[in-house]
Parts: sequence; structure tokens; C-alpha cells
Amino acid sequence: MSKKVSLVARMGAGIKAFGAGFGAGISTFQPYEGAGFSRKRPVIYGAHARDSRLDLNEATRTELLKLARHMYRNVGLIKGAVDSIATYSIGPGLRPQYRGTDQEFGRLCEEYWRDMVAPSPEVTGRMTWTDMLLTLSRSIDVDGDVFVVMTEKGKLQIVEGHRVCEGDDYGTADGVFLGKLGEPTAYLIQTGDMWRKLSADTVIHLMELERPDQIRGGSSLARALNHVRDLKMLGEFEKDALKLQGSIAAVITTNEGDELAGQGGFFGTVQAQDTGESTIAREEITSSATIPRLAPGEKIEMVGPNRPHAGFEPFAKFLIRDVAMGLGLPVEFVYDPASVGGAGMRFIVAKAQRRFEQRQRLLIDRFCNRAWRYFIGGAIANGDLPAVEDYAKVTWQTPKSLTVDAGREAQQAREDYKAGLSSLQDYFGELGLDWEEQVRQIAKEREFIASIGTVTPQTDVAAPVEAVKEAPAIDEPTPVNSEKDPNAGPDAELSALVELNMPDPTPGENESAFMDRCMTETSMIKEYPDQDKRQAACKLRFTSKTEFNMPDPTVGENESAFMDRCMTDRAMVKEYPDQDNRQEACKLRFNKKTEFNMPDPTPGENESAFMDRCMTETSMIKEYPDQDKRQTACKLRFTSKTDLEAKVELDLPTQNPGESDDNFMGRCMGNPTMNKEFPDAAQRTAVCVRQMKLSANPQTESFTMKDDPDFNLSAKELDMVAKAVGLGVKKKTKLS
Repeated sequence: MSKKVSLVARMGAGIKAFGAGFGAGISTFQPYEGAGFSRKRPVIYGAHARDSRLDLNEATRTELLKLARHMYRNVGLIKGAVDSIATYSIGPGLRPQYRGTDQEFGRLCEEYWRDMVAPSPEVTGRMTWTDMLLTLSRSIDVDGDVFVVMTEKGKLQIVEGHRVCEGDDYGTADGVFLGKLGEPTAYLIQTGDMWRKLSADTVIHLMELERPDQIRGGSSLARALNHVRDLKMLGEFEKDALKLQGSIAAVITTNEGDELAGQGGFFGTVQAQDTGESTIAREEITSSATIPRLAPGEKIEMVGPNRPHAGFEPFAKFLIRDVAMGLGLPVEFVYDPASVGGAGMRFIVAKAQRRFEQRQRLLIDRFCNRAWRYFIGGAIANGDLPAVEDYAKVTWQTPKSLTVDAGREAQQAREDYKAGLSSLQDYFGELGLDWEEQVRQIAKEREFIASIGTVTPQTDVAAPVEAVKEAPAIDEPTPVNSEKDPNAGPDAELSALVELNMPDPTPGENESAFMDRCMTETSMIKEYPDQDKRQAACKLRFTSKTEFNMPDPTVGENESAFMDRCMTDRAMVKEYPDQDNRQEACKLRFNKKTEFNMPDPTPGENESAFMDRCMTETSMIKEYPDQDKRQTACKLRFTSKTDLEAKVELDLPTQNPGESDDNFMGRCMGNPTMNKEFPDAAQRTAVCVRQMKLSANPQTESFTMKDDPDFNLSAKELDMVAKAVGLGVKKKTKLS
């Protein structure tokens, strides 16, 4: 059993400690100078080394609570700071997400929470789940602590800190019954003139711990209460001085003083010789129609208000700093954020975000998890939900993180996910969304789009993400040759270095040729000495310059009509100011978009069967996502191919063995069938040339599509025949 220290021994120890640091009036003889006594500094009588329950007793805690509530009600600065913590920590509410093995049970639990718990979780019915969280957060900061009772009615009841207090002869520590190890066993709650003792198992006590043995929480505003009171008082003084100065328009001064001062008004009455009447007060001379007549030695001095003085606001900000820091927030976040620049503001927001995450963890660990077990466990006991062993496994979705670089951080999040460095839970969690809900919603939308015949947009996960170009802060100059961010990708560097003279791909230049030229460009080597980064930047340059929004040929549009439209397109004129380059680019665009690998009707295939096959062809769906346009293109394809087959399968003349080319051409051009089918001389000439080539093999008397559906023609020859018969059929060339 420990021996009790006598009062004399304790006093002796105190005198010894005092003498150790007294010396000659300085703290020289103390190993820690701060512990020494000095006549230059007053003694701090409130400094003690004892248990927290003695430092923060009921009287002290209640006094802090009263003053903090008063300041919250009357000082906008205090209310705004406290509400900011609650708003940014809670947002639209902390949402539960079941993480057990039974997904069907999880769906039922989340629906039960949304429909039954969230609208009215507490006994009065005045608050939703979000309202309750906001109220608890404010009470933690203002009152110091708050209590939530899990009632037998299946609802929660909030008990404010002033109602848990010491009663007569109950032996509590500020309303808390303690066990042998200092653990709370019960709480004493005042209800009117009565006291109720509630077991600690049914009460959730929320506070921010500052010391390991802390029993009750003190107001977060305790450090700044005196500063706030002084600031409020100084503000009132400044306002009174300004009002007084504003109420005095002018002052009449004399060398000897005014014997009428203090008579007939604030300034005294005006002499009879001035107005003829001695009953008019001097302040009435401010009337626009009055011109006062002054006695010898008198003069009028105008009074200009000079309050508040220039040093008032910096001093006020010094006091406000304690308010913000006491709440755990950067002072610039609470007051005058315009005083910091863009880079400084990023640090301020990041620091504030850590504070909000700290409050979220307190609410989740100490309150939300117990509330989930209380409500869901009660629903299982009542038969509203099936019994599952791991029903208590839950996480909570917090609101979107606070940021001033939304575009940059969103881009980085996408890149991290594509690189496999983060999960969908991480990605959607930063946005304050449930990743499972989002995935289900995306799948639902895709299914719906497919059901109405619209092609779902395909996302290429390997496609480069164009950097978001953000304007600099108002007080920051636009960087010209700024140092590159080592963590930024080549696309971010390309967006920032707007003044770099990067090469552009020329019309018709393929990617390989451009990459060879770009990699050896002097400006690129200087800006990107690292070969991998230079290669990435060149590739991005080629993609960005060749995949801008160029016009596409519409279904059935011939080359001439498309060229007229493409040459006058605004995007093309802007991208290709040189007319020759623009013409070449338009021609390449037409060929690229019209020469993709369209399906052909097979021998003997009727139109209906071909249309069914063509409408579901992958290349057709990709090229013509609109169903009506795809149907038109398929119909034109069938018609063009069958018409060409019919024309080629005519009984056309062939070159006889030994017949000269000139004789055959003359006979062919005069053939009645040729003149009937091909009245245009140019068309007839092209077909005759083709027939002459087909006759080179003596065993081939005629040519039919049945014999060779693909014609066995070169691309150039097929194009010649197609143009000759006037069908505009293009050669089949797969796009690279």
C-alpha cells in the first residue's frame, strides 16, 4: 500500500524546486530554463502536474461550455469555423457499405438503412442521419463532448454535455462512474430534477482525447476564448469610435476657449450676432442654408474619421490565428484565404483536409460502426433482415475530398487506375461515391443502351488522356520555362510547355515517318533529353494533331461533295491554313473513312440475308453507330456489288488469239452490247481495256463473279473498273 505524502513534505519539495531556479532572479541554475523562476516573468498559477480530471473538473468544463456556446451564437467567425469542420467532414452524409461475403444480404442492409434508418434515426424525429452527424460534430467542437444513448425503442437519443454532471453523493467523476482501472461503467444524466444512471454499454461518448486519462472533453475553443472576447470588445470600441467621429462634422476652436461651450446643445449655442437668435444650437449650423459668422479668434476644423486604424486588422488576425489553430484549421482557411497564392493555398487545403479526415475517423470508429450494429442487429432480431454471421462488416463512404486542383488530380487518378496502381474503390472513393453502385449503374446504362439499338460508347483504356489546362492563380505569373514536375507524365508536360515549337505531322505522313522526324528534332532533344519521354511526347503529338474533330463523309456522299464541305470546314481551315495541305488532308480523310473493310454479298446470297449479316458486322457498327445510317450503307453496299456483278457478267467481247490490241479496242468500242451498256466513251474504254487483260489467258473466254468473287484485280484496276461503270465502288483496304 502506497504511503501518503504529508503536507509538510509536499511544501518542502515545492520550496526546494523554487529555490533551485531562483538563484539571482534568473533561470541560469535550471537544466531547463523554462522551469526556472525569473522576476521578469509572472508566475503561472494554473500550471499543475496532476490528473486531467482535476485540471478539467466540472466547474471548469461548464464555464468553458457556457462561454463557447455564447461565442458560437454571437461571433460569425466562430460559427463559420465550427460549421466548416462539420460541413467538409460530413458533406451529404457518411454512407454505409456492407463488406461481408453475402452480397444479397448487403443489398438488403443498405436498402434498409436508406429507407428505414437514414430518414429518422433519433427519438424526436427532427433529424435525419446527416443532420445528426452534423450536430454531433458541432457539439464536439463547442461543448467538448456529446453523448448518444441507444434506447430500447430502436432509436438514438442525443444528450448534450451539460446534462451529464455530478449529482449529490453519487461518487462520479464529472458524471462518469469509473471502474477499478478507470474505465467508464455508467453515466449519470440529469433529467429535470431527476437523475438517471445509464450503463456504459448503452451510451456512446464522443470527444477528442488530448490526454490518456481524460474522462470528459473540453471545448476546442478553450484556447481562444479570451482572444475572441477581446477581439469582440475591441471591435465594439472601434465601432463606437467610428460612430462618434462620424457624428461630429466639424469643431469650432478658439484661442481662449468658448464660454458658451456646454450650453444649448452639444456644441453650445450660436451668438446672437451670428443669427439674431440665441436659441439655436451650434450643431444646426451644418444646415446647407446656414453660413455662420465667427467671432475673432474662432475657426472651424473639419473632422475626418480615421478608425479603425491601420494596425487593427493585423492585430485582429493575430488573435484569429489562435481560434483557427485551436480548432485544428489553418488560419488562412478560416480567415482571408486571398492572402496566400496558388501553391500556398494547395498546402492550406491539404492541411485542412487532414483535419476533416481526422473528424471522419472519430465519428466512424466511435459512433457510426456502433450505430450500424445497433440498427442492423435490431433489424435481424426483429426478423426484418435475415441473420448473417458477418453482418457487422461495414465501411463508410466519406464525401469528396477537398481540392483546388480538381482537373489535375482527376487526371492523375485515371492514370493511376489504368496503370494498376489504384482500384475502383480508391477512384470512386475520392469522388465520394460507392464504387459498387457506380459499376452497377454503368452496367445498367450499357444494357439499356443496347436494348434500344444504340451502340454503347467504347472506352479505350490505353488511349492517352489529354491534360487539363488550368489557368494560374491571379497572383501567380504564367510559367514560361518552369521546371518540369518529375511526377508529371509527358501529356502534362506537353500542356504546360505551350511555347515549345514541336513538329507537326504533314498531310499523308504516317506515324512511323513522323516519329523518325520528331525524335531527331533539335527542339525536342533539348526539351526532352530522355529518349523515352521524347518518344512519348512525339506519339502524343502525332495523336493530338491527327485525331482532332475532322469531318466525315456521310452515307452516300460522293468525293466531290465531301471535298467541297471539308475544304470550308472551320476545324480544317484552322488546322490546315495552307490550301494544298488542307486539300490533301481532306482527300486522305475521304479515302480512309470510305475504304474500310465493308462486308460483301456472297454468291447466291439474297438481300435479306446480307442485310442481317451486314447490320451486325463489327466494322459496320463501329463505323456507323447510328442504326439508320448503317442500314442505308448496307443497302448501298448490296446494290453496288450486285449491279457491278451484273454488268461484268454480260456477254462482253474478248480479244482473239493473235488479235492486236488496236484491232480489239476498235472492235470492242463498236460492239452493240458495249455501246448499250456503256454509252459513255470513257467508261466503255476502261471496260475494253479490262476485257483485253482478261483475254490474255486463252482458256478464259469470259469472266464472272461466280468464277472469282474478288475479281483478282489489283487495287488500281478495280478502282478503274468501278469508276468506269459509274458505281463509285472503292477498293477494299483495311485501315491500319
